[in-house]
Amino acid sequence: MRTLRIVLALALALAACSTPAPPSPGDADPREAQLREAQLREAQLREALRAYERAPHDVAAIVWYGRRLAYLGRFDDAIAVHTRGLAVHPDEPHLLRHRGHRFITQRRFDLAVLDLERAASVATEAQLRAIEPDGQPNARGIPLTTLGHNVWYHLALARFLLGDAAGAARDFERSLVHS
Repeated sequence: MRTLRIVLALALALAACSTPAPPSPGDADPREAQLREAQLREAQLREALRAYERAPHDVAAIVWYGRRLAYLGRFDDAIAVHTRGLAVHPDEPHLLRHRGHRFITQRRFDLAVLDLERAASVATEAQLRAIEPDGQPNARGIPLTTLGHNVWYHLALARFLLGDAAGAARDFERSLVHS
């Protein structure tokens, strides 16, 4: 029964991730809000690219450049950026976590599992407990998740999508430890 509840929670979380946010009540025209959002994301991508070009071996610059590409739907480019970063920093859990997440986006679940398992195995306990900045902040602008939560949650999701309910339940429970 516990496994079933965890699997259902994962399924609901997956469904919530794929549902677009409704327009804000203050937006007279949802297309205007979408245009402003797209312009903001493009500006954030340009800023991330500049930071990456200034410090191409800096892990944070690599992570954010890849994240900003992904937020614009450029998943292949994001994976390529994280892959180049991993060539320089092969055991960097943040790069493995984000590339694993992008592999899930592309339905490349086996590759996601490999990256996310590796991220979990190479991360220190302090890294796993560290708050991870949000790319799309909540209404209060307060980051709520840790690297450990994100690694284990995405690993659970990849296993669930591969049909491994027991493995997904186990990893989802691990994500809760780091919440």
